[in-house]
Amino acid sequence: MKPDSSIDLSPRDQSWLQRAEEHILRVLRAKYGDCSFDRSPKDLDSLQRLVDDGAMHAKDVLEAQCVGVVLGNCFVERTSMRWKRVANEFGDMISLHDDSTGFTLYPLTMISKRLEDGREIDLVAIFEDLVTSLNIKKGKPRRPTRRYSTTTPAVTFRACARTAPAGVVADLGR
Repeated sequence: MKPDSSIDLSPRDQSWLQRAEEHILRVLRAKYGDCSFDRSPKDLDSLQRLVDDGAMHAKDVLEAQCVGVVLGNCFVERTSMRWKRVANEFGDMISLHDDSTGFTLYPLTMISKRLEDGREIDLVAIFEDLVTSLNIKKGKPRRPTRRYSTTTPAVTFRACARTAPAGVVADLGR
């Protein structure tokens, strides 16, 4: 299997990530009042309320992807992973990638896939478990001893391709 290749995000990709974070923040504020994000696990606690209150469903792909952006931002803040456009045998999409290890996570589809499968979602546990089990803390990048997959790449790519053309995950408007 050929290793994933990654490139820096385009301005359009960066803008999409920003709009996604803003979108889910508006959803939170509309439901619960004043909220903000600081790219810490506290953000995941806020978003967990949406999950626990049953406000997110498998059909809410955009909201699930936006929650994935906030989850990804926590990884960026606390680990050696960075937002990249990653290409592999299944296509290309916005992902988290560590250039030093070649390891990739797909937070944009982690939540939507769990919703589709009817699996329990504990955002803080997902974050902490991955940071700990993969040893991807900031300043300590090391290749994981096993390839961890939150979903299979084929399923991940199909979930992305289903919602938008050319790897732009979803249209949040301009």
